[in-house]
Amino acid sequence: TYLLVLLAALGTVAVYATRSLRTFYLEHITIELEARAHLLERSANTLMLAADLAEIDRFCKEMGQTSSTRVTIVNPVGKVLGDSDEDPERMENHASREEIAEAMASGRGASTRRSPTLDKDMVYVAMRLEAQGEPRGVLRVSVPLTAVNDASASFQKVFSTPLNPTRLMPRDSGYFPLNVGLRFFRNALMPSRKSLLM
Repeated sequence: TYLLVLLAALGTVAVYATRSLRTFYLEHITIELEARAHLLERSANTLMLAADLAEIDRFCKEMGQTSSTRVTIVNPVGKVLGDSDEDPERMENHASREEIAEAMASGRGASTRRSPTLDKDMVYVAMRLEAQGEPRGVLRVSVPLTAVNDASASFQKVFSTPLNPTRLMPRDSGYFPLNVGLRFFRNALMPSRKSLLM
């Protein structure tokens, strides 16, 4: 009975903590992406006014390489003008992308979804570009969801071994909760800042 209660309790904690961890990382990455978008906003607005498509695409590719971030610029109707990872001429219209539609409507948009272009789960933040009070398009920045998925997997791995009933009660069982806690903080909660956005 004791083992069943302990297993149930640990399972509940693992599910709740994994969800909380994922939410924490997503919020952190979204804040980081917003900061990056703000840093690029002024230059992107200037390029949109000049309407130099080659320069817009060059800007996206240079900024994407420098910041390890995917950078995309679209015009008000969703046509991709520049992208750090792909040839914009080969990309489909982005007007229906959740974060871009939201940015055009309210000034800012965000989403977490799978990229049809890259075939990866991504975190997106988009910002409406404006000049002289008129919308000029949308600047979007994004990073793969790899860090969040890796952190969640790391946390689940911490609990997977203790949840094996044959190994649940080692001789030093009095220290079991402490060991689990230490392993959790070491393996899941403290990745480097760089790993979150690479």
